[in-house]
Amino acid sequence: MLNYAGPTQETLWSQLFGASRFGTIKLHTLTYEKVIRIEPDILPFENLNYAAFLNTLETNKTSTSNVRRMWRTTHWLSIQTGLTSPQSDSSMKAIFESTCNRLITTVYHEQQRAFPPHMDVIHALERATATGTTADRYAAGIFRFQLGSSGRFNDLMHAAMNRLRFLTETTEAPMWQTKTDTIDNNSKIIPLISPNHSFTGILWWNNLENIMKNILKDESFKNADYLLATPDKTRTRILPQPITYGKALTWLRAILHTQQVDAQHINRTTLHSLRLWMAEAAFQHNIPREQRRYIGRWANENTADVYTRDHRLVINNIWKAVTRNMSTITIRTDYEVPAETTDTHYELEDEPHDLTTEEPQPTEQTMPARSNLVNVENYPRAKGGPLSLVINKGATGKINTRKAHFIKTNGQSVGCGFYPKSDKIIHINNAEDCLREFSGTTSNITMCKDCTKFERLAASWLTNNNYSTSSSGSSDTSDSENDTDSENEAMDFSLPTKDT
Repeated sequence: MLNYAGPTQETLWSQLFGASRFGTIKLHTLTYEKVIRIEPDILPFENLNYAAFLNTLETNKTSTSNVRRMWRTTHWLSIQTGLTSPQSDSSMKAIFESTCNRLITTVYHEQQRAFPPHMDVIHALERATATGTTADRYAAGIFRFQLGSSGRFNDLMHAAMNRLRFLTETTEAPMWQTKTDTIDNNSKIIPLISPNHSFTGILWWNNLENIMKNILKDESFKNADYLLATPDKTRTRILPQPITYGKALTWLRAILHTQQVDAQHINRTTLHSLRLWMAEAAFQHNIPREQRRYIGRWANENTADVYTRDHRLVINNIWKAVTRNMSTITIRTDYEVPAETTDTHYELEDEPHDLTTEEPQPTEQTMPARSNLVNVENYPRAKGGPLSLVINKGATGKINTRKAHFIKTNGQSVGCGFYPKSDKIIHINNAEDCLREFSGTTSNITMCKDCTKFERLAASWLTNNNYSTSSSGSSDTSDSENDTDSENEAMDFSLPTKDT
């Protein structure tokens, strides 16, 4: 590829890659450097060279995610430069999938857990939007927005500053990307929505709006595709670059320390804590499950236009129901809970329900019954059991096939690592459901070969042989690291101000 551009290399490179984002070019460049260390002549694509390259990756026991990343990079470079892509060759595609399947290893990762933030933390964030340096007030407003919207930290970093909207009842931020669960995820993305509610009487959303207006006057931030920028060492200026998780957590705890929050509450607070506060509060207030399941679960919905409107009403009603009863029901924050709101701890329904915009009414404070997940051959709880059997609703391939997987309690399949979307699958809860799907269907159902390495159906569930096993690849995602800029480009927030 070095001679591909000829004598006008820099000009042609600019024409070929000028429309791509810096992060995209950086990610593929770093990956391509790893590729050419193994196979310098990987491009232009030749069948034998690429097959040897995949064989080397398998010999070196390269992780499946890295193999898929290299596969995507060679495809992207081929398309950008007008060369033949390896993905256009069906035989090479089959070799690639076979390689990935052989490299799959299942490693159990314990579910991320966090303490719900104490009310002192929430009060401190609201106070911090009105006092202190402007940089701290800005960060406190973003953290308070994250808590209200039950958003992930990554969601904040995938929403543009100039698209943050301040409405009468809510503050909203449309995301240009969210957590990906499949390599070809085409679902519409629902915005982060935080009700404009204050526990202290401080209108934190008005304070944040005023600060954001001033930030966006700076040319460096007009095209910022993230909500939280990096502070300088003094926390009086912000740099035109996205912040890392570690620095964001340090900034959050520094703000809480400035507001004189108890050290124990500060040490227990993480960015995961902000996401799960309302999910745990609604659970403890016994808000109906069909409404709680929508807290922070935007990526699972496809009807974006209708759902955004209803989601706004439902979330507002949940907040009203919870905050109205907080004087009589204290939210416990002294124990760790799962950081992901889709965890079975929060007692979400297995199947999607239509949203209701009626205000939920808390019932007597009794803990809801746990969901009845199928315990397939008593898979160990320490490894994510009990397992559930799910079948894709849609059929794919020339032979009209639907894939079946065993999934753990965190929603991930036990073998191939696939994260099925709740609106694209059917849960099999008993033998009757199993026989109905496997026998009364016009499509073939194949069990994922990787999943069946770890578990199989109970013998009493099937009375015929209308199922088989097949291989299944796992999907993966990759994140590019944040870009860096000089502190000379920082926006100066050195003058402390105060809003009411």
